[in-house]
Amino acid sequence: MLVCFIFSGLILQAQQDGDLSVDFDFENTTEVKEILVPIGTDVSKIMFQFSGKIKGGSLKVRILDPNGKKEGAFQLEAVSRDEAKEKSEQQEGEDKSYTYSIIGKSRSQARGSMRKQVSKPMPGQWKVEIDAYSVDGKLDANIQQITE
Repeated sequence: MLVCFIFSGLILQAQQDGDLSVDFDFENTTEVKEILVPIGTDVSKIMFQFSGKIKGGSLKVRILDPNGKKEGAFQLEAVSRDEAKEKSEQQEGEDKSYTYSIIGKSRSQARGSMRKQVSKPMPGQWKVEIDAYSVDGKLDANIQQITE
């Protein structure tokens, strides 16, 4: 159990050149992952791109600035319409800004992508949080920094 917890807290550090590409493969996986993205004062723009395709479960991606403010979110769910309605009723109080959900039909595949561009990003440690709940599928993450 401890080993699973250690792996579920996997932290990926962006490389010094500012560009990062990470592919995640999930096989009925429940875990949390983070990508840490250090942003310097010379960065004029940061671009996030996520593309996912899942056959089951729920996948959430959140972009957080150095102060913890949500700058964007992406969600995929491969659940039936009835399951989605039930979840929606349970999550009524959550902040859904910048969140896009794609619901599969009768547990068919759900696929989607998100692009988010931040001009003049706040310098500091940005974070991408990835929450997978019983996910069977793939997520590709690409992060690019443009310097002045």
